[in-house]
Amino acid sequence: MFLLSGALFPITGLPSWLQTGVYLNPLTYGVDALRYAILGESALPLGISIIVISAFAVMMVLVSSLLFSKKEQSLM
Repeated sequence: MFLLSGALFPITGLPSWLQTGVYLNPLTYGVDALRYAILGESALPLGISIIVISAFAVMMVLVSSLLFSKKEQSLM
């Protein structure tokens, strides 16, 4: 995930087939938002990065709570 996040190399110079994989990686948006906060420039708009990060966080919390409740029910 880290290798395809754009933290080590710019994502704008990648081939289009690899850019698709990079844009599916949620870490890409976190790295890009951090790059904007530090340098003031980024490859993606800051609003898009925040929306993707927030949506991914909400989705992971929902999935983890569902899995936790299933696991807890199986222990009883």
